[in-house]
Amino acid sequence: MMRLSRRAFLLGSGVAASALVAACGVQSGSTTFSSESAGARKVFGEYLKTIEGFPDAETFALLERVAAAPHATNHMVEVAWNLLGDYRGTGNSLPQPIPPAAPLSFPGDHAQHLDTEREWYYETLSLTLDNGATLSVVATFLRSAIGTKASSASSSPMDRQIFSTSIGITIQNMPGRADAHFAVPTTTFYPGSGGVTIANEPFEFRLGNSSFIGERDVFPLHSHIVAERDAATGLPSITVDVSSEATNALFLQGENGYVGAKNTNHFYYYSWPNQKTSGAVTIDGKRYSARGVAWLDHQWGTGPTPPSGTAPLGWGGWSWFEFQFDADRALTLSIPHGALTDGKLPSAPLEGFGTYIDSGKATLLGAMMTVPLDADVASPTTGALYPTQWDLHTFDGPQLHVVPSVAVEPQTLWFAGLEEYSEATCTVVGTLPDGSQMSGVGYCESVGFEDPIKYKARAVDFLTMALRAGS
Repeated sequence: MMRLSRRAFLLGSGVAASALVAACGVQSGSTTFSSESAGARKVFGEYLKTIEGFPDAETFALLERVAAAPHATNHMVEVAWNLLGDYRGTGNSLPQPIPPAAPLSFPGDHAQHLDTEREWYYETLSLTLDNGATLSVVATFLRSAIGTKASSASSSPMDRQIFSTSIGITIQNMPGRADAHFAVPTTTFYPGSGGVTIANEPFEFRLGNSSFIGERDVFPLHSHIVAERDAATGLPSITVDVSSEATNALFLQGENGYVGAKNTNHFYYYSWPNQKTSGAVTIDGKRYSARGVAWLDHQWGTGPTPPSGTAPLGWGGWSWFEFQFDADRALTLSIPHGALTDGKLPSAPLEGFGTYIDSGKATLLGAMMTVPLDADVASPTTGALYPTQWDLHTFDGPQLHVVPSVAVEPQTLWFAGLEEYSEATCTVVGTLPDGSQMSGVGYCESVGFEDPIKYKARAVDFLTMALRAGS
């Protein structure tokens, strides 16, 4: 059900696994040697023994082979875990509505919740450099539970997790350089292999060379994002070193910070919008001062265990929007969708919901979304079609008419599980009830625009070839 509850469950398109890995630059982080992945493989193998009713015996046998292979990397374990689909929630804690569940409590809930299936911190940076160029960054640090206390009682809570990154960077108006969007190669880390630091009070989340480091209440926050040069894709070496002030308080998404429904996924979710940001960006060794705004999300949860024999991978997804307007106003919208027709959303308006922030007050909204005809661009890697224009209208609250404009197309990104999605930086104009306008920057996210059958074939192909290469 939309980004709010299924963000990491998107499904992909069919393209040769070797070509995909070369195109998206998927790496294994600190997982080069078999000794580094032994702990992850052990925990994942124990977890597989708790899965009942998985209907695809052939695929399940492949996952067991990955868990047993001495040369399997942490990245291979993450791809295998992702193929469990809805069965990944087995044995994990299921968040409940607030109330009756206790309200979120801070700074305690800024920490990782290791008994839930999935968790992430997601940050966007919209920066203007001192030479007039703009740099837009979307950086997601994800945690996935590849085991539970019930399946691996002798392992520590951290040793039952695997972590990965998904980072995209867009450069515009840079003198001597064409506008471009880059999908930074993903990285996968297992805590026992190194490269993972998490802490609370004060807050710290470090994966490899990139990190979020803050105070007891997270903000002020220092973000350090590193992208190494990749000649194959034209990605220059980029280091982002910026600090964000505690400009605005966090707000709770959904109802009291809970998003979910019966028989679907359940998440706790809150966000910080419009945090004033400054610092430096270094591109190919040249340093620029930078100013702009940051947005940070924290979300964690899981889905219910499906009935025995249920297909693990279904077709569904969402369009999700995050806008930061002037006067510290902000808006998020989430529009879910089911199976697509010829790779496209229906022409009829789709319904969703969101949250509007004005003067520190959060208002829940209903919303409608229409994608104009032929407003799609094909992924250069998978061929999946992603919208590039959206007409958004909100109701049940402030009457905003929002038409975002994508800056650079296409803006496809990757999760380490080999899933493709689109996360496009954009400018946006909203019209208020009195006819006045407000402008800002944001991100437009499209998930689940690929046939899950094709994603499964690609992921299976990748694991099969990787096992064969190491045998």
